[in-house]
Amino acid sequence: MKDPTTSSGPRLATAAALFVWATALGLGFEAAVPRWLVGIATTLDLDPGIALRILTGLLVAVAGIIVTLGRFGWGLANLAAIGLIFNGIAEATHVLKQADAGGSSWWLVPATGLVGIVLLTWSTLGGVPRSRPPFARPGLVGTGVALALLVGAGVAANLRIALPRSLADDPTDRRARTVEDLSTETWVGLPLAETRLLEHLPQVEPLSADQPTLVAFYRPECAACHTFFDEHLGSPPPARTIAVRVPPAAGVDPVDTGSPGEVSCRSCIHLSLPEGPTWLVETPTVLILEDGVVTCVTGEDYERCLSRLRGPGRG
Repeated sequence: MKDPTTSSGPRLATAAALFVWATALGLGFEAAVPRWLVGIATTLDLDPGIALRILTGLLVAVAGIIVTLGRFGWGLANLAAIGLIFNGIAEATHVLKQADAGGSSWWLVPATGLVGIVLLTWSTLGGVPRSRPPFARPGLVGTGVALALLVGAGVAANLRIALPRSLADDPTDRRARTVEDLSTETWVGLPLAETRLLEHLPQVEPLSADQPTLVAFYRPECAACHTFFDEHLGSPPPARTIAVRVPPAAGVDPVDTGSPGEVSCRSCIHLSLPEGPTWLVETPTVLILEDGVVTCVTGEDYERCLSRLRGPGRG
């Protein structure tokens, strides 16, 4: 019977499968996100984004170690294939419990279970390895393993993964019962990527990438918010303007202040923070984004921020 340690095909295919999944997660493909993991993270009041970053780093590290170990990576490759099977079963079970399957590509994560079955079967067809000679260059192998772990840790520490909007709005998500403090007053001078805004509204990054942009947080029932848009902002606004609606907390009816409803700004790009959490942010709050950096934040002195956007002849 052929010793499976002499065949590199199953090991390399397993490493490739892990790396492809990590790449899809890193690129933000919603279909690659395991909803069961997001569900566990939110149940434990943990940040799902951190859980996804750890998963991505782990996939990269394991893939690198399997390749580095060569024939000694047979057992780890099999464990990884079993992990893919577990992931597929867990995801399929989670999806079947949901009313919404999450779009036409919901099946991609459960399909990892099938991939795991194929890889495990391919790897074990030759039987259990009986003997494995020692490493020819143990120092080199050890360095490779350490490097793989270092790269995986670097990916987990530095990669930014924004939770897909459809998952962020999941009514079963326990974040709907949490308090979210944006603390916008601490953002001055920070790159946009270092604020918490992209966690909830990742689309702000591409919208503000090519020109100075004003972001205004408002509540429809806030009279001062209507005053800002009607009297301070101007028509047209002095720059690209993103009006961000701050929704009431889940189960809380907003106070009737007699305001006319949604703010009036035809040229604004209208976005909304996810429904559910209690959002701690003063409204109206205005912030200015220039070259990807927050250069001004205010909840009172709007002209101070608006003056940064007005040309010399517009006062």
